[in-house]
Amino acid sequence: METKQNPPNGAALPAKKRKSGFGNLLPCAKGYRLPTLLTPLFMIFEVALEVLIPLLMAAIVDGGLYRKP
Repeated sequence: METKQNPPNGAALPAKKRKSGFGNLLPCAKGYRLPTLLTPLFMIFEVALEVLIPLLMAAIVDGGLYRKP
């Protein structure tokens, strides 16, 4: 007597019960909630600082490091 086995990726399950690829990873990512939230914030902070570099360089070139009285 042969028994049918479902494939390990859940392809035989109905579409509503089948988890997406991302849904399979969520249980593994629970320990990374804080880094996941902090990463975009630090990226925004980094972009803001990168925008300031040309402005600071322009101030140095235009006015010089030592202004004459």
